[in-house]
Amino acid sequence: MLVVVSGFILLTTLAVVVWLLVYRRSKRRRRSREGSSTSATALVPPLWKVFTSEELRSITKNFSEGNRLPGNAKTGGTYSGILPDGSRVAIKRLKRSSLQRKKDFYSEIGRVAKLYHPNLVAVKGCCYDHGDRFIVYEFVANGPLDVWLHHVPRGGRCLDWPMRMRVATTLAQGIA
Repeated sequence: MLVVVSGFILLTTLAVVVWLLVYRRSKRRRRSREGSSTSATALVPPLWKVFTSEELRSITKNFSEGNRLPGNAKTGGTYSGILPDGSRVAIKRLKRSSLQRKKDFYSEIGRVAKLYHPNLVAVKGCCYDHGDRFIVYEFVANGPLDVWLHHVPRGGRCLDWPMRMRVATTLAQGIA
C-alpha cells in the first residue's frame, strides 16, 4: 500500500513539473513572438540594390588604386566610391568563384542585409557578374575593425582590453 501511494505522489509531482516546464516555454515563445513583431516594425532593415558591374566601375573610377582602401587584399580588395545620391560606400571585391551560383549569392546577401543594428555595417547592395562578386557596404571612416585589432593604424592608438571587450560585446549584441 505504501509503495502505491508513494508511486502516485511521485508520478503526480513529475506530471506537475513537466506541465510547468511546458507552460513556461510556451509563455516565453509567445512573449518573444510579440516582442519580435514590434521590434521588427521599429527596425526596418535598409533596402539593398543589385548593382551592375558598369555602375560599380563608375562609382569606383574603374577600381582605381586611388580608391583602394587599406585592409586585407586576400579577399580581392575593398574600394571606396560615391553613389549617385551622394552617399559614400565601400565596395568589397570578392575573389572569383565558380562554385557559388548567382542565386545563392543573392540569397546570402539578402540574409545579411536583413541584419540591422547600429554596431553593424549595413549592406547597401551587391553585384554578381560572371563569377565576379561584389558587396556594397555603407562607408565607415575609421576603417575595418580587423586593422584596429591586429595593427595600429598611423596616428591611431592601440585598443586596450576594456575597449576590445566593449567591441566584442557590442558585436555580439548586433549579431544576436
